[in-house]
Amino acid sequence: MSRFLPTPDEGGPTLGGHRDWIQDAGHVDCPACRQPMDHLGPVGGADVDFGEGAYYLHLHAPCGFAAVNHQQS
Repeated sequence: MSRFLPTPDEGGPTLGGHRDWIQDAGHVDCPACRQPMDHLGPVGGADVDFGEGAYYLHLHAPCGFAAVNHQQS
């Protein structure tokens, strides 16, 4: 059994899952301190009823910021 949850292409929830970027890697920096934010995992657009692609969730707990970026083919 994989230690990762499914990727968006495999179906099912992916929070905390493997970074399976649809396009180029979309790393996000904290807007306050410019440090890299932690990647929480991708969520498939169909999982949240927003259609296609994937939403990549990021968090920077020290500054209290969260971010989401979207990719689709």
